[in-house]
Amino acid sequence: MNILVVIPFENFIYKIIDILKEVYSGEEKICYVTLNKPYKALTSIMQERGFPLDRVIIIDAITKTVIKQPAVTRNCIFISSPIAYPELATAIESVMTTQKIGAIIFDSISTLMIFESEQNTVNYARQIIDWAAMYKCESLMAFLKEDSNKDIMQHLSALVDKVISLEE
Repeated sequence: MNILVVIPFENFIYKIIDILKEVYSGEEKICYVTLNKPYKALTSIMQERGFPLDRVIIIDAITKTVIKQPAVTRNCIFISSPIAYPELATAIESVMTTQKIGAIIFDSISTLMIFESEQNTVNYARQIIDWAAMYKCESLMAFLKEDSNKDIMQHLSALVDKVISLEE
């Protein structure tokens, strides 16, 4: 299933982690692509919320924008920036082909819109859904509620199986 989760800005990351805990409680690992939080901050929040770090492989597109050579970590692939698409695609394919992944989480489509046009953002969302289908897992794409009045919401809604809108 491909899900678009519309989340208010307030406590955005906490709500994503809570969804992960609630929805993805099985044995399969989760591939978490972050364009928002660096690895250390994200894993700290995951631990704080009781999400087991041994169940997640993180693709971090933020840390290397600040620290050129981050410490090697067993459950993280660092890529150079949120717009390094070939690098991101290679990292996702590497994770998907070497691990049994139950879901790919993309945090967030709204952040991608900062760097890309609406059409390119929709195309990228389609690529995430294609990866999920190809590797037989689910996808969950986070989207800021404050961006939901934009035309892109219509396009994204047409791509996914379900749209979930969370309140404050």
